[in-house]
Parts: sequence; C-alpha cells; structure tokens
Amino acid sequence: MADQIQMEVADILMRKIKDPRVHDVTVTDVELTGDLRIAHVFVTTMETGEAERNIFVGLSKASGFVRAELGRRLSLRYLPDVIFKKDVSGRVAIALCSYSKGCMMTLNDPGRRILVVRETVRAPQTLRDMKTVRAAIERVDSFDGVLIAHKEAGWTSHDVVAKLRKLLGESKVGHAGTLDPSATGVLPILVGRATRIAEYLIDWDKEYRAVLRIGETTDTQDASGQVLTKTDPCRVNEAAIHAVVAKFRGLQRQLPPMYSAVKIGGQPLYKAARAGKTIDRVERSVTIHELEVLNIEGCDVTLRVVCSKGTYVRTLCADIGQALGVGGHLYALERRRVGPLIDQALTIDQIASHLTMDTLRSRFLSLDQLLSQLPTVVVNAEQAQRVVHGNPISPVGIGELPALPHPVSVRLKNEAGQLLAIGTHDSPGLGPIKIRKVFSLVTH
Repeated sequence: MADQIQMEVADILMRKIKDPRVHDVTVTDVELTGDLRIAHVFVTTMETGEAERNIFVGLSKASGFVRAELGRRLSLRYLPDVIFKKDVSGRVAIALCSYSKGCMMTLNDPGRRILVVRETVRAPQTLRDMKTVRAAIERVDSFDGVLIAHKEAGWTSHDVVAKLRKLLGESKVGHAGTLDPSATGVLPILVGRATRIAEYLIDWDKEYRAVLRIGETTDTQDASGQVLTKTDPCRVNEAAIHAVVAKFRGLQRQLPPMYSAVKIGGQPLYKAARAGKTIDRVERSVTIHELEVLNIEGCDVTLRVVCSKGTYVRTLCADIGQALGVGGHLYALERRRVGPLIDQALTIDQIASHLTMDTLRSRFLSLDQLLSQLPTVVVNAEQAQRVVHGNPISPVGIGELPALPHPVSVRLKNEAGQLLAIGTHDSPGLGPIKIRKVFSLVTH
C-alpha cells in the first residue's frame, strides 16, 4: 500500500498541485502507522533555507487536497491523513547516478557498498526529474534482502519482526511464513526492498520436523491447549502408525483449526475460539509432498513433513491421531526449511553480534537470489531505460521466452546482469512485457 501511495502522491504533486512553492520535490518514501490512519510522506528538495521552508508550507497546505485525490484514485478501506516530512537520510544523493555519465558500486573490506559517481552531466531540475531520481535510489546504507532467522519458542513471528526492526533501524521489515508461538526454526525475514517481493515467495513449500503425541487431544491441536480427551495408545503398534501415516501423503483436505489466523467474516478464527465460539469453516486443499516416520518412542511419533503453503501441521497430527482411533496433537514443531532457505538460520543474539562486527550484510540473500525461480530476460541499454521507467517493452529481439499457457513473471536484467525489475509476459502471444515492480533506476 505504501508503494502505491508513494507513486500516486508523486504524480499528484507533479500534475495537480499548482502552488508555485511546491517545486523541485521528490517523494522518497511513505510510512504508514500501524492503524493505517496516517501516511508520513517523506520528501526531499534541492532548495535550502527559506526556499525549503516555503516548499513545506505549500506541501502542508496541499495535504488535504492530496488526501482527497488519493481517495479518488485508490480503493482503501481507511483513507489516511497525509503528513509531509523532510527526508534527512541523505539517500537521494545516490540517485544522481541517473544524471551522470556512469556510476559504479564497489565493496570495501567489511562489505559496505560505496558509490562512485563519475562526471555529472546535469542535475535534476523538475519535479519529474526528481521523481525519477528517487525511483533510482540504491539503498546503499540500508539493508536489502532476506535474512534467515531462527525463531525461538514463545515468540510470535511478529515479535521477531519487531525486534529486528528495532535492531536494524529499518522500518520496512516483514516475514514470509508465520510460525506458531510454540514452534521454532527457520523464519525468512524480508528487509527493505525484499518486502516488495513477498508474493513471489509465499508459494514455497516448507519442511518440518514434528512430534505427534498420540492418545491425547487438545482444543488447540497442539501442546499449548487444554487436554480434551485421553486414550491409552498401547493398542496402536508401529505397523499401524506407518500404515496410517502413509495415507496422508499427497493431496489432502484440511479444516482450518479454530485457533488460527484464518479470517471468516473479517474476524480471525482465534478470536472467536477465545470467546468460546465455533465458526463454520470450509475445508482447504493442501499437498503433503513427503511424510515419513523418523522415530517412535512411547506415545511420541517424530515425523518429517514436506508440505505446500497453507498446511497446518497441527491439524495433520490431529487427523492422524483420529485415524489411529486414539486421538493426537502436535507436541513439538521445528521448521527446517522454507523453499530453498534451509540452513544458516541466525538467532536474534547472533544477528546482533554480526551487526556489531559489521559482518551482517554477508548473511543476506539478494533479491536476485530470491527470485531465481523466475526466468531471466536480458535487455539492451535502450530497453533498460524503458524498463526502469515502468514502460512495457516488446519481447522481439530479447531471446526465447518460456512457452506456457498462462502469463509468466520474468526477471528483467541489463547486460551487466543487474536486476532492474519484474515483468509479466502473456507467453502465448507476442504482446509486450509489462513492468510490475521496478527495483532500481541506477544502471551500470
């Protein structure tokens, strides 16, 4: 939502605001408050002193009009108040590469990126130029990419995000794949521009090591809940366990548990469950790609589970227990893998240590690495300029694209191998590649 607001506000300032005080302004970022009631719009200008102050007076006066115009352009549940703020981060200077004869990113010894700007051709003069400048920014002093964190028991996934947001000093931090508070293991943390590609990561499969305790059912389907029934599991032998587990491989139907974040009628199910209510739910299709019994010790069965997105492992355990005739619940859960992210998970303390030693950047996975499953399209210099300004390009002359019966997302790179954007191509036809997300206007 913030990205949408940023683009629209920049366009409104350029096309709709006639106040002569509002000139040479670029919208560098938008931050929404947690309740989505306020949009802090960060801007920068080439002016200083009294001229800069006049610009912000003009922006303040225009904020009501900007808010109303956003309401006409965007379908938002809440229309936030717009507050303009000066961006003092200094990052906009980096985008001057767009107006130079070239720029180059280098790495110094501790791995910090340094920008070298060659001869400057011209400085941006208009609001359109400044908008282009902002879109070109490379976040040199900020973190970008995915950090593989190890979530500890007792923390929610949001707790981990909040701790890392404070630790890294970054406002744009999220995660890909919620873990229950009692679960541990791999939690992909999206930082900076990586928060914009979450939709391309959610389809990744996941691998877990789960402990199923047979003979007990709970109201939450895991060990955090109240025990509902107890049954002597002695009559269930190992052969029966293996036979029943085998039936849960492949395509399955699952009923979302009441203690879950699934929303029905706009309300999370867990809120209804805490109020003692049971809501009618619809079964969902999930795929259990791999399911094997690793160990059986007493009433505890250790399972290795590889499953599709949306799978509730605790529901899987409860269903297996029910099929065994003695009931069961998820006693312990560790996530071992999310898609290709399998090892090198760091605890919060380890992340803090790397940050102190200035070695944390090397632990981030880049956007290009994360999008490796998307086909790559290499564009020439002329096409690259169209791409970074969000304009569609013709697929003619850029190599063979995947022949699929549906639109396909592709990575667009320049001839130097730099990731510029994500595009979508209607592969059965010869239509243009449409630009969906632009990551950088700094090309080299």
